[in-house]
Amino acid sequence: MKIFKYTRAVEWWEYKIAPLLGISYFFIYKYDIGFIDGLINISIILLSLIPGAIYVSVLNDITDIEIDSLANKKNRMANLSITYRYTFLLVSLLCGFLSILLFYQNVYAIVFYFLSYFRFTLYSLKPFRFKEKKILGTFADALGSQVFPSLFIACLMAPNLEHSIVELFVIAIWSLCFGLRGILWHQFSDLKNDIQSGITNTVAGWTKKNISRIELIISFIEILSFLILIYLTGFRGFILTFLIFIVYLFLLKYKFGAILILIKSPPNKNYSLPLNEFYQIFLPITLLSAISIEQALYFILFTIHIILFPTGILNVFKCYR
Repeated sequence: MKIFKYTRAVEWWEYKIAPLLGISYFFIYKYDIGFIDGLINISIILLSLIPGAIYVSVLNDITDIEIDSLANKKNRMANLSITYRYTFLLVSLLCGFLSILLFYQNVYAIVFYFLSYFRFTLYSLKPFRFKEKKILGTFADALGSQVFPSLFIACLMAPNLEHSIVELFVIAIWSLCFGLRGILWHQFSDLKNDIQSGITNTVAGWTKKNISRIELIISFIEILSFLILIYLTGFRGFILTFLIFIVYLFLLKYKFGAILILIKSPPNKNYSLPLNEFYQIFLPITLLSAISIEQALYFILFTIHIILFPTGILNVFKCYR
């Protein structure tokens, strides 16, 4: 369908939405949230995140038409009329605002939901255009793509926010590092186009030593905060999940020759971002499995999740990209 093409859904549906849903599964697991309440909250999360993701994608493409043209880079909005472009944009924005009616009593969730829209608007639009502000733009992207949506979900799922302050803080640190790795990876991947269009991004001019040091610092904090979150959640199945994941990485590296990376992609197309794959595939599936063992009705949600996010799961069984 053309709507998926113009909204860039293939770029964010599984890679962004699935890891974010993993946060909601953390709370379902820890607080033993009943199936009906859990399903309602998951539905609200999806109905809220999807318009936001579409808004971000369309706005980014509209404001990048001129720059992408300079870099000879394909832009999905370039061939659409102004009417169609802004119809996509305004409808997604309207749907996002209407979704607030689903959680209007949760002030904190509303704040973080609005912050995501606000941040991405400043990220793309002139005269702010944080996207071209190097470090400021890098942190702005991480906040909008990971931190604010993660905290929105946490505030929506937590039965009592006063008892979840530590969890929210750990989620903020973890999602910030996750988001920083994501945008830095994107900047490395798009470096040639940025240079051609006259944009100097954060990673331009970084030496191998700088890259290694930054990869180590960000990844260490990310993994540490994630392990603290696992501890706070009391996810007893984590050890088994981790062992299965290690076997998967072993097959990727030694049987299929994939290069395991943290941020910078090698010229070789056969590479894997293991932390991203863990959040996207292994964590949601194993959390839902553990929840379903305690509450059998959650096997319904388990099945729905697999149907909605099949690509990553199929790639795991194929063990190649």
